Amino acid sequence: MENKRNSFMERLLAKRKEAEQLETEQPVDESSIPTTATLIKGMHLAFTEGQEEQMNAIEKDRYREILTQMPPLLIGEVNIVPFEAGELNGGYFVRVFIRNGRELGEEISLEELRMYLLDKNGERVASGIFQLEDFGFLKFGEARLWTFAWHASQVLKPNADLSQFNIEIV
Repeated sequence: MENKRNSFMERLLAKRKEAEQLETEQPVDESSIPTTATLIKGMHLAFTEGQEEQMNAIEKDRYREILTQMPPLLIGEVNIVPFEAGELNGGYFVRVFIRNGRELGEEISLEELRMYLLDKNGERVASGIFQLEDFGFLKFGEARLWTFAWHASQVLKPNADLSQFNIEIV
């Protein structure tokens, strides 16, 4: 009987020690946990009706090729990737791909974006609020080509160096 009692007490003490260790362990650094997010391998370039009518097959193929060279998108993510910028009638323009990786079966639509164009030094060179009236809906796994243009009155820094550029969405 004494052996059983000691054995029970040993188990009880072992469980108590285990519980104390759990209470005193340091919190986990979440940044050290490897990501297991799934990448979307291929995006389908979905043109609006107007784009279908205005672009020839060579232009469409060119944009499809550019899209295949973009970094992969994670499932659950929506992003806007700029790939071309320049001057236009005293203002600026930027071409982007808007990519939807949100959720399978979930469509997105954009109506309005406030955006800055950033130059090589990361400085804001143009600012505007854009209405995306004909954007339509973008299904999961689709990307849409879109061009944003800032008028001369929206330019914050003329003659900007756009050899490297980015956008900032607010």
